[in-house]
Amino acid sequence: MMDDKISIPRNLAKRLERVTRKAGVTPSVLVRTAPTNQLDYQEWFLKSVDEGVADLDAGRVFTTRQVLAALDKQPHNVADISARRRLDPYCIVYRVKPTAVQIVRVLHQTRKYFN
Repeated sequence: MMDDKISIPRNLAKRLERVTRKAGVTPSVLVRTAPTNQLDYQEWFLKSVDEGVADLDAGRVFTTRQVLAALDKQPHNVADISARRRLDPYCIVYRVKPTAVQIVRVLHQTRKYFN
């Protein structure tokens, strides 16, 4: 059985108070649901990474040059070009389909995804 009491740093307690006040829930509700929400996210994320790796292993990949060529064929504006530049710290797993580029996974370079 787990202890129902936890200690949190003061700055985290202030954040908890601010968020729960704005969300209209009590701190205890948020603290009880946070582990479930985080575990749900981690399970989804790890499954997504596994699916992306399976796509890579199966050869369902395209080079950056192929994707950019496909994107160049699509109508775009300056906002689209600048959005691509802001994606620099990310590894994007994608598929090029006849009528669209399908983003399969987006991974950030500072995260450790594999052992």
